[in-house]
Amino acid sequence: MRLDDVVASFARLDFPTPGEAELPARDTVQAARSIVERAVADDDFLLDCMALELALIASNSPRNGLVPFLTLADSGIRMAFGFWPPHGGPGVHEHTAWTITGVCRNELEVRTYDRAASYSTGALVDKNLFTASAGKVGYIYEPGIHAPRNPTRDWSMSIHVISPRDGLPLADHEDAPPELRPAAAPPVHAYARVMAARRKQRWLRQLAQIAASTGSPLAPARLAACFDLGSTATRAYVEDLGGVVAHDSSSRYLLRRVAHGLVLRQQSTPDGSALAVETPGGLVREIETGDIARAALRYAAERELIDVAALPGALDEEERFALGMALEESGLFERVRAT
Repeated sequence: MRLDDVVASFARLDFPTPGEAELPARDTVQAARSIVERAVADDDFLLDCMALELALIASNSPRNGLVPFLTLADSGIRMAFGFWPPHGGPGVHEHTAWTITGVCRNELEVRTYDRAASYSTGALVDKNLFTASAGKVGYIYEPGIHAPRNPTRDWSMSIHVISPRDGLPLADHEDAPPELRPAAAPPVHAYARVMAARRKQRWLRQLAQIAASTGSPLAPARLAACFDLGSTATRAYVEDLGGVVAHDSSSRYLLRRVAHGLVLRQQSTPDGSALAVETPGGLVREIETGDIARAALRYAAERELIDVAALPGALDEEERFALGMALEESGLFERVRAT
């Protein structure tokens, strides 16, 4: 089953249009869940979705929560991937409309809460705890509260099919327990781009690993896209997976600071030198090295664009390359691609 097949199957179901407030029949959502269950078992469906996700990653659009890679025009239904690091999750949250969730890789642990009791008492009331392994697909029909979490030491990935009305406040939203009330958005800080750059590379490696494991004829193109968007270390990772990669015509290793206004400082340490960055919580040391790299880290702290071959100090070519990779993997810098 391909993504186009899923879209066509959804179009035949009786979902409301985006402007309609009616809830679809439970049978309609259950039928959609069955379609997703069959699709998640098909590598080509996941690789079709992956192509759209890679285009979304390439756009460098700001991401907060589940960001759809596809929105269906007829119904407003959204599709998104979720990436869950080891022992990580989004925390407790509420869905105000129906959703369907499928586990694509590894597993998720889902704790649910009794919504009526939680609202009446003003505190979260546990309901169930269950584990969903790869291939498992579940759904929420009525508004519900849950907390998905990856309980393992490996990354998990899920796919989400989301009602266009999910996230809209319900009539009783003012009575929500404190854990469900939206927090004030923190001020935008340049360091957020650093965190986004790190997440991007982790996601690309997960997508590449999934693509390489399929054996699908669609996989080489997805691996090539992961390679093109990847850092130097991610590109090496894709190559190790045996992916078909694009030729990099650039002979220079150029790095650019990921955000204007990102403040870097070289610091002395008891064991040598460090490169620190200003964050909302103060200075954080991102790279620590021996004293041999002091001049190179000072050079990096002072420049928006770096030619790795020109890093100063008593470094040989291999050491300069390794420091360039460390600067990339920190998320402070990104590689400038040849045009």
